[in-house]
Amino acid sequence: MKKKTLLIAAGAAALLLLLVYSRLLYHGACHIKPYALLAGVVADGMNAVASTQEHYMRKAPFTQFKENTMLVTNDANLAQKGSYASAHACVGWAVGLILAEINIDRQDTILSRAYQYGESRVIVGARYESDVDAGRVLATGAVARLHADEAFMEQLQKAKDEYQ
Repeated sequence: MKKKTLLIAAGAAALLLLLVYSRLLYHGACHIKPYALLAGVVADGMNAVASTQEHYMRKAPFTQFKENTMLVTNDANLAQKGSYASAHACVGWAVGLILAEINIDRQDTILSRAYQYGESRVIVGARYESDVDAGRVLATGAVARLHADEAFMEQLQKAKDEYQ
């Protein structure tokens, strides 16, 4: 069941990624290399969060205070997971960091949107601010680690070249 939940979350994150990518980077050409690169970043982000959530199993704010989030249809699913650290914030920030590297001219806009994406989890009552902050820290560490991987750096360079 946990793998299925992670796959659904990864799929949703990949869909968001496609939307963000198409809005921020798309110039009319087919950018397969950047998309494949970012899909890997999404998976790495989800893996970084999974063990943390399982370890801490912190109750989400809406569960703790017996209220609904603004996304009531998703509350039952969210209540089964640990709140700390936020997977949405982790994946959003990791993708934002990579997109900002690919498109340096728009990095302020990209990073602002990635930050806002994490904050949206607090606004809707799904996560605490510290959950979102921890997600960003995990993302930063995961992306830093990816930069030490030669294969990742080659893919990143291909993505940058294709974007240019």
